Amino acid sequence: MLLHLIPKIINKYANVSVSLVDITIPELDLTLRGNIDVTTRKPYPNKTHHVACRKAGRKAINGIFVETGKFIFSFSVVTRWSLNAQQVITHRVNYNVLDSDYNCISDDPLNWTKTREGNFECRTPERLSNYSPLESKVAMEVLYEGNSSPKKCFYTDTFENGLLIERVEESHIHTIEFDRLHHWQEMSGRIPALNDAFLVKALDVAHG
Repeated sequence: MLLHLIPKIINKYANVSVSLVDITIPELDLTLRGNIDVTTRKPYPNKTHHVACRKAGRKAINGIFVETGKFIFSFSVVTRWSLNAQQVITHRVNYNVLDSDYNCISDDPLNWTKTREGNFECRTPERLSNYSPLESKVAMEVLYEGNSSPKKCFYTDTFENGLLIERVEESHIHTIEFDRLHHWQEMSGRIPALNDAFLVKALDVAHG
């Protein structure tokens, strides 16, 4: 099973620097170390978005591929970020895969949409049908208590001394076709290359 994951943090503060500590998927016994296995780049026009990608080359790639070796229905991705090399904050996304129709998933809501080219049907989860793509994307933020957040669905924030130190999100997600990912790779050039996927063996996780 191919996972297209987009560990991301939004930082709107010029006086705050962010760096990636690590990304862990406990169910796969996988830990990716910041600045060794993975790094952060800015693949979007909005340069407040810092996105994790494989530490290879110089191109700003939108996320990482993880190949699990077999189908999994539930797993979590825990990403730790460092602020100003002092404060470590944590983003946890708990995934629930809603079907086994195909063998890929993607964090990017654009990869769920119905398209004429390629004849791809809509794969947006029903509970997200009334939300915009911005509201549907999983993302951590540099956020101070009392400031507004663009996120509106299925998350819990924990603040300490006025700073967001932990966000837990619940992602209920449909599978998609590999050809759909390949289509977006050709369109944007920002999807990870298949040969850059991190290869792991799935352990004893929940199956349908």
